Formats: sequence, C-alpha cells, structure tokens
Amino acid sequence: MLRGFLMLAAFFGFTGVALGAFAAEASQELFDAFLFGLDDGLRIEGDAEAGGKLFTKTCGGCHSVGEGARGGFGPELNGIIGRPAGTTTDYQYSDAMKNSGVVWTRDKLAAYIEAPKKVVSGTRMIFWGISDPEKIDNLLAYLETFQPK
Repeated sequence: MLRGFLMLAAFFGFTGVALGAFAAEASQELFDAFLFGLDDGLRIEGDAEAGGKLFTKTCGGCHSVGEGARGGFGPELNGIIGRPAGTTTDYQYSDAMKNSGVVWTRDKLAAYIEAPKKVVSGTRMIFWGISDPEKIDNLLAYLETFQPK
C-alpha cells in the first residue's frame, strides 16, 4: 500500500510540506483499510501481460494455466485465488502443503511468491522467491486472468 501511496503522491506532484499534509490525511485512510479490510484505492494491481511473460520464464517449467492445464512438476494454477492449498486432484502435494491450512488469497500468494518456505515450511517447491513487488503484482495480475468468471 505504501508503494501505491508514494506513486500517487509523485503522480500528483506532492513535495515537502504538501506531501506531509497529504500523508497525514491519507494515513488514517490507510490505517482504516488495514484495520477494517477496506479497499483504499491505492493498491497497484499489476500488469497481466508482463506477468504472463514472467510466468512463462519463471514458473511455466513446473506450473500450467489456461485451458488444458494440469499438474506436472507443480500443480496447475487455474483458479488459485480463493482455493485452499494442496487441493487440486491431479498433483501429489507434500504433507506440509496439504496440512498448511492456507487459503490462497492475493496477499498470501504474494508472500509465498516472495518466500515460499516462510509461508509453508516444508513445501517441496524448489524456488528461491521473487523480491521485486512489481514482478509479484504482475504475476498475480496474470494469474487473476485464470479465475472462474
């Protein structure tokens, strides 16, 4: 959220004192959004096209999406957002994943993409993570295009 706030501030040309006043007013809205789960309108959703390219390069060797997607070295990821972890029928998950109790929200997926073993200790996924928040947002935007309508 902070990144979105800073990008908006830069877009509108806020500097110095004006930025401080804007930040004070916006901070209450950000706090309310965090506390009450409200959409603050500042979230950057990502670029699905860029996410698709990154998915192909980084994730596509193990995961598939789209029509005909199925488990391979990793599970297929159609409809991943909102799905409980370890529940597709065509992939053999680790006990850690099956018993994690994780439901894949956008935020939980972002944390997992950044550091898989911190979210599900004992996962078999061999992936060191992506630290760039923009790349994570792009990947999630791409995966969101494979959600049921």
